[in-house]
Amino acid sequence: MLVGSAAPAGEAAGATVAARVLPEHRGQGHGTALHAAGTAHARGLCAAETETGVPAADTEGPRLAAAAGFTERERYVPDGRREERADLRLRAG
Repeated sequence: MLVGSAAPAGEAAGATVAARVLPEHRGQGHGTALHAAGTAHARGLCAAETETGVPAADTEGPRLAAAAGFTERERYVPDGRREERADLRLRAG
């Protein structure tokens, strides 16, 4: 799990939460637990917004994020990549 936090000058603090679970361990609640722990930690850092990104073709990642209250903000293809990504955000509150 990775939790990062950055706040450019004049902007509210934000955090990124990314949880990855190996395919053979999926469907056992590990991703949900990791994501919940990361999101709770981000809230503890007073993050105004928490984001996560998943491959757009992935059905489980967006579903888990939506169940945790995240909403999809955009889809994009990162420079030099072919795979579309979905960017999801959760506002503090």
